[in-house]
This record gives sequence, C-alpha cells and structure tokens, in this order.
Amino acid sequence: MFAPEFELQQMHINAESMPLCMGKLRKVAHAKSNWEYYYSPGGKYFLSVAKPSSGAQTSIFGNITYMRRYVMWGGIRPSDLTKYGRRLLRV
Repeated sequence: MFAPEFELQQMHINAESMPLCMGKLRKVAHAKSNWEYYYSPGGKYFLSVAKPSSGAQTSIFGNITYMRRYVMWGGIRPSDLTKYGRRLLRV
C-alpha cells in the first residue's frame, strides 16, 4: 500500500499532475478525477493514488484485465494514458 513516506523520484512533473514515478510505482494515466493511477512493475495490482488535498484515499484499483476493461468502458480515455500505460495495457 502506498504511504506518504515513499521518497518521490521526480523524473518529470507537470505543473498540474503528480510525478511519473514514486518509488517503484510507475504512472499509468493522467486522470481528471481525485486519483492518479500507478502500477508497480512485476506487481499484480494498480493503485489509485489520491491527489493531494482531494479528500480521497489511496486504494488498490484492480489488475491489468480490470484496467483494460476500465479503459474500454471509458473510465479513462486512451489519450490520458502515459506512454508506459499504453505499452503495459497494449492500448
């Protein structure tokens, strides 16, 4: 589970989004909701990481199959996926 004490590895920061990497977690999508979606390479689940000051809580989001369905359903637009997210989900 994500904890605030993870050291941020800031490869790139967009002024309105969270970093592409946090510890071992890699960003999968730039969401317009209260969460950003991350995946740990070699892991089994995605995390929905709460944006600062959103009032939301970080939680496990689902596995790769679930995330592909979520994108196909329209929960996240393919254009909002990061380069890593497109490769991972093959979208």
